[in-house]
Amino acid sequence: MAESKRVPLQGSRMNLRFLGTAAALPVLIFSTGLWMQTASLPLLKNAIFGAALTQDVQVTDQAPLPAATADSSAEGVAVVVPIPTPPAPTVKRQSETLLEFAPRFAGFDPASLSEVREAVAAGDTMIHFLQRVGVERMDAFNAVSALARVWNPRDLRAGLEVSVVTGLSAADDAQHGFAGLYFRPDVERDILLIPTADGFKAETIVRELTHEIAYGGNTINSSLFHAGNQAGVPVSVILDMIRAFSYNVDFQRDLQKGDTFEVLYDIYRDDTGARARSGDLNYAALTLGGKKREIYAFENSAGTRDFFDRTGQSIRRALLRT
Repeated sequence: MAESKRVPLQGSRMNLRFLGTAAALPVLIFSTGLWMQTASLPLLKNAIFGAALTQDVQVTDQAPLPAATADSSAEGVAVVVPIPTPPAPTVKRQSETLLEFAPRFAGFDPASLSEVREAVAAGDTMIHFLQRVGVERMDAFNAVSALARVWNPRDLRAGLEVSVVTGLSAADDAQHGFAGLYFRPDVERDILLIPTADGFKAETIVRELTHEIAYGGNTINSSLFHAGNQAGVPVSVILDMIRAFSYNVDFQRDLQKGDTFEVLYDIYRDDTGARARSGDLNYAALTLGGKKREIYAFENSAGTRDFFDRTGQSIRRALLRT
């Protein structure tokens, strides 16, 4: 009897153990899966989104590269930082005139030549001017002595721009010294000072001007000078016309509002095409009260220049006969 009662009890205990194990197994599996999912989520996120972002940054060459920030580094985004482009080397430019004269500065490296362009101040002498721009006294004295052979230093005027040239000497390439100078005292010439074996030498370079015939004309409403200025006629040409017509025209009484004038005169242009200076009056006409008076300039074989009317009569001779 006792033996038969122990068998059901053991079976009940076994059944309870089996049921407990069966009930705990799903909970364990569920917990394990939840832990694995939570632990692998950042890795999965980096694997998916991080790779995609990295690919976008590397593949998109045309788009501007994103700047490296703390947030992008924390998310594991690979950012390509652009390498800065080094600045272009600074090139010392030389004026066209200095480039033209550069071969004349013997004993100096042409590539090292530079210039300081300075205006002469009121009260300056050439020696004082050169010392003011940094030229040593002895070099300044020798330079002025050489200039005096082709140009009078007393003609130096305030406002004249002088280019002082310096460079590296071939004899001593470590010293940047005075090489010479150049300036344009008038529209038709340049004065150039260049180095020699025993000092300096000055030269005059003549500038060729292009000759043209210019026309000007206008209606006189207030004065002849005002009408000429409106037409762009130089004052010197207007004065020549007044002198030529003064033999038979009274400009105070004969000239009235509504009268007209015309002139043909010489002009000269420099190598840049700018008007350098005006020249002689060649033809002039005044229409006074509806009557036109004309004069023509003519130079005879002796070099004498005078004005004549349409019939070939000299204006001055006609006045003398009158």
